[in-house]
Amino acid sequence: AMMEEVIDVSNLSDIERLPREIMKEIIEYAPESVFDLRLTSRILRSLVDDYALRTVTIPLVDELEIDGECNKPDDTPQIWISVPPNRIDLFWLRLFHRRNDVNLIGRIKNEYHKHYDNHDSYLMDFNALTDDFRLLECLGQCMGRRLVKVKLVECNHKLGWTTISAILEGIYIDQLQVENDDLSEEIATNLWTTINAYSVEHLYLGVRRVKSSDPVSILLELSRNYISLHIDQ
Repeated sequence: AMMEEVIDVSNLSDIERLPREIMKEIIEYAPESVFDLRLTSRILRSLVDDYALRTVTIPLVDELEIDGECNKPDDTPQIWISVPPNRIDLFWLRLFHRRNDVNLIGRIKNEYHKHYDNHDSYLMDFNALTDDFRLLECLGQCMGRRLVKVKLVECNHKLGWTTISAILEGIYIDQLQVENDDLSEEIATNLWTTINAYSVEHLYLGVRRVKSSDPVSILLELSRNYISLHIDQ
C-alpha cells in the first residue's frame, strides 16, 4: 500500500492553512485568480483543481444562446456561450480538467458576438455536439449549475429537443428567452416538456404567430410555474 504524504503544518503559509470552505469562498469571490493561486504552491494547486472539478453554484456563464435560425442551405444551428471577463479563467480550467474524458476545447471557437459586449464569447456547432452525449454532459458541467440567461432562437423541428434538454440538465435558469416566428402546438409541447423539467424564474416568449386552434390554452399552459411571463407578439 502507498503511504500518504505527511505535511508539516508548521511550514504552511497562512492561506494554505485555511479550511477548504474558506478557500472555496475565496475562489468564488475572485475566480479570476485561479491560475495565480495554482502557481503559489502544490497545496493550493490541489485545492483549486479540486474546486474546478466540483459542481459550482456561481454563474460562470452569463448567457447561453442556441440559435437554430438557418437562412442558407449550408447554415447549421449554433451555440453561443457568453462568459464574463472575471470568470474566463475558471471556465477554461474546468474545460482543461475534463480534456481526458472528452475534448470539448477543440470544438470551441473564440469569436466576437455583437450581443456580448465586454464578454468573451465562444461558438460551437450544435450538430457537432449531438454526435457524442459526453460532449453535452461536459458542456453542462463546465457552465456550472446556474445560468443568468438562456436564449433559444428558432428552436423548432431542426433542433433536437432531447439535445437541448441534455445541455440544460440540472441547471438553474434565471431567465429563459424563447424567440420563434411560429409557435405551433408541437413546438409548445416541446417547450413544456423541456423547460418544465428545470428551475426557471422568468420566461420571455417572443413569437409572431401562434398556430393553434386554441392559442389561449397554449399561453396559459406556458404561464404556469414561473414568477413572471412576458409575451411579445
